[in-house]
Amino acid sequence: MGGGTEWDSRMMDTLKNFDLNSPAVKQQFDQIGQKLGEGVKGVYISIDVDCLDPAFAPGVSHIEPGGLSFRDVLNILHNLQGDVVAGDVVELNPQRDTVDGMTAMVAAKLVREMAAKIAK
Repeated sequence: MGGGTEWDSRMMDTLKNFDLNSPAVKQQFDQIGQKLGEGVKGVYISIDVDCLDPAFAPGVSHIEPGGLSFRDVLNILHNLQGDVVAGDVVELNPQRDTVDGMTAMVAAKLVREMAAKIAK
């Protein structure tokens, strides 16, 4: 992925400006997604489904009440700049999923969206 001090410094500047409690969360998700890939040759995306609110992904090892919505994660993914070269979706726990496999479907959708981003 990106390298060295310049990337680390830019990443920290971006994260310091990112306030999840702000009323402008969507705008900030857009901004962070755009900043993450700037000037980077290749981007590896790792989506931890534990970050999602249990209303969207109950089948995880460590639930996060008040976590991100599925749309929040898609928004970040769709707005991510840079050449996405690979990625993964982690922390799906089928033993804790709903009978209809809701979290598995969410994870599959995220894999599909990530694959589309890689194929561009």
